[in-house]
Amino acid sequence: MKALTALISALLIANPIAAANGKARAQEIASSDSLKATQSQEAAETALMLSQFERTYVTTTDVRGKRPRLVFEGSVAPPFFVVSPSKNLAIVATPKVVLRMFLERSVPVKTPSYMPRVTVYKFFHPEQSVIEKSVASYGAVTLSHHSNGQAGPFRNPDGTINHESGNFSTNFLDIAYVRGGPIFPRVEGQGRLSVEVHPPGWYDTASNIGYSHLRLHFSATSIETLNGNRSARCFVGACFRDFTFNYAITYLGGDVLPKFQGRGRFPLWIELSAAPTFTPDLSFFLNGYWGQDYYNTYFDQSLSTIRFGIQGRRRSDRSSVQPRGT
Repeated sequence: MKALTALISALLIANPIAAANGKARAQEIASSDSLKATQSQEAAETALMLSQFERTYVTTTDVRGKRPRLVFEGSVAPPFFVVSPSKNLAIVATPKVVLRMFLERSVPVKTPSYMPRVTVYKFFHPEQSVIEKSVASYGAVTLSHHSNGQAGPFRNPDGTINHESGNFSTNFLDIAYVRGGPIFPRVEGQGRLSVEVHPPGWYDTASNIGYSHLRLHFSATSIETLNGNRSARCFVGACFRDFTFNYAITYLGGDVLPKFQGRGRFPLWIELSAAPTFTPDLSFFLNGYWGQDYYNTYFDQSLSTIRFGIQGRRRSDRSSVQPRGT
């Protein structure tokens, strides 16, 4: 009887301890699951933020053989960034350089456009549910420099612009609002509206005569996911994940050269790109641009070009592309 009583007493004591241990274990598992869910959401939000940064690209010369005859044009824009998903903020420094290799004797790379910049992004609630169903919406402020690294006289003795060694320099502020959302089933879209301002005192006066210092940019993107589970679709042996259509139009305000008055104040850019299945980090594109040349001192010339190219992209890339020259 004493042995039975001792056993019952031991069980009564052990049961609350076991219950307490079980409860603690359940709480530990719940806490771990919550942490994993938070980390997963923050990773998805970070990926969405990163997908909005500027892209590096390389293009061919004009497919119709029009001038300028190039070996290639490229934009090198590696981002250095700090991202805070919990605050929906990103700060990005980009040592951007746009360069052209001309199809001439010695195939020179002439006067690249140096455009280092800092951009601050404020995202509007990029939660997991939004990421899965839509694209990013955010505000952005960019402080940018634009020069060609030359120190020679801006004009030649005959009064024409010195494209070979003439100085060009300006600084500007770009304030943008971007809104993303679904358009049709499996088709998402994003619109971007921005104002670019070159304040007095921020640019070299001699090299900026006739250069617009107030610009309005509007661009839009539509992304077609080829089917609901984002798998590939193949055409003539080539397989793609999605297709993207971009277009952008700019209004050149203020003082512009005579040839860019009237309809010339509205440069237009159109692009169709496709992401292949063999890599998530590149896409191929065909684009066209018609309007004022955006390559530093060449702003006195009109550019009409249709080109093929490749550009870097990120795995969750569903963003509108900034107009060329910004």
